[in-house]
Amino acid sequence: MTEEQAKYETVVDHPEHYQQYPKEVIEIIHLILGDEGFKSYCLGNEIKYRLRAGFKGSSTEDIAKAMSYFKFRRKGY
Repeated sequence: MTEEQAKYETVVDHPEHYQQYPKEVIEIIHLILGDEGFKSYCLGNEIKYRLRAGFKGSSTEDIAKAMSYFKFRRKGY
């Protein structure tokens, strides 16, 4: 893994500001919403990051975030 890939993995999949609790925020959301609610949540976020890519910050980072939500939706957390 390159240094650039490691940076995106940390920023995209496990940002520090979402790790302030015993479980990551995404895990807590999944526990609260259940499987189907979580899939819908992930789909909404995937769409959001795809649509805003290039308009706020790095488009590469936004697409990476969209792909993370796609993976969460397909595999769960």
